[in-house]
Amino acid sequence: MSKPPLGAGEEYCGTTYAARLLRLSVASVQSLVEAGQLEAWKTKGGHRRISMRSLARYMQDHGVEPPAETPAARRLRVLVVDDDKAMREVYRARLQAFELPLDLTVMGSAIEALMDIASIDPDLMIADLGMPGIDGFDMVRMLCAAPKHADMTIVVVTGLASEDIERRGGLPAGVICRYKPVDMGWLEGFLDGFLRGRLRGTAPAVAAEPAPAAGTDRP
Repeated sequence: MSKPPLGAGEEYCGTTYAARLLRLSVASVQSLVEAGQLEAWKTKGGHRRISMRSLARYMQDHGVEPPAETPAARRLRVLVVDDDKAMREVYRARLQAFELPLDLTVMGSAIEALMDIASIDPDLMIADLGMPGIDGFDMVRMLCAAPKHADMTIVVVTGLASEDIERRGGLPAGVICRYKPVDMGWLEGFLDGFLRGRLRGTAPAVAAEPAPAAGTDRP
């Protein structure tokens, strides 16, 4: 199914977040969906979206207490886009280990992201700039030009020097740029601050990171 089967305004989450709430594996959550115990549908890119209403009902019926999340009960929808499979697994493992209410979706290309981003509706996107086909520059510019994504925060990760980024036309205003290798400690603090800032109704504070000089060999 490529469109929501339920009513307008229905809230959905990914299988990773559902597994966190139920304290089950992703495979077990998928089995519950196949058995009809959880209501779900699939995006055009094949990403399963699970009804939050059906999750709440399942948790109530089976006496599952929601995890004690901090700093906010409301989940943060995070989309990671990176063509490097090993890096995607690093993001998946590290972000799932953070004690934060993250609804994580990981994709391998800008095309996949552009196809499904309306269904995922992320609060935050983390994307590599250097990807084959439609690269991160093109994707970010397209998303920033779309009014419906105006509230989405974008963090790009790159091995390019700042001069090289400017030669490519630079990045849209408001896009946060971080340099490789990814500092997971910074990322955890940023996500925590993002959630706390949302509770206060403020934008996340971002510490400046020195840009690498042109010609610097970055991994």
